[in-house]
Amino acid sequence: MATPESTSAKPNISIIPASTAKHIEQARRLFMLYADSLGIDLTFQSFSSELANLPGAYAPPTGCLLLAYIDLPLPDMEPHGAVACIAVRPLPYAYPVVSDSSASSSSDPPLPTPTAELKRLFTLPSTRGHGLARQLITHALSSAQSLGYRRVVLDTLPSMRAAISLYRSFGFRDLKAGYYDTPLEGTIFLGREL
Repeated sequence: MATPESTSAKPNISIIPASTAKHIEQARRLFMLYADSLGIDLTFQSFSSELANLPGAYAPPTGCLLLAYIDLPLPDMEPHGAVACIAVRPLPYAYPVVSDSSASSSSDPPLPTPTAELKRLFTLPSTRGHGLARQLITHALSSAQSLGYRRVVLDTLPSMRAAISLYRSFGFRDLKAGYYDTPLEGTIFLGREL
């Protein structure tokens, strides 16, 4: 049986913003699969409300919800269905820009940096190994920059080693502190400038 690494022809991948009711339903399905894969209760993130109100905070003009499609017949995929997703939303508050004392003699506080949060990166297990997550992150970062954000942050779990490695390959670094209170011990907070 061929594995993604051993196939010679690369599948066609398309990434689009979720813009129709059908897209939103596909995103909702992927979000639920994502939550199931974590094996933790996401109530502290108001996950049920997030699902019910999609696209919610991920809607334009301040956010985006991206879906990926691949031209492979897969057992866990609906025909013509999205196989992966990622979302961008505004952070409800922004970190201040680190001030350079030599740049200004003013005692004014630094201005906030427009900051977005990456959420819900998920690929169906049967699609892993085709570069979907990398392409989704690339598109999400580009979208965040186009939306006017200058920084992107995210949270992840220590058990998600492949995702952490991928985020670091995009220049994400550990934040000195988390940007929200979480009951999940060991939550990792990462960020990068755009």
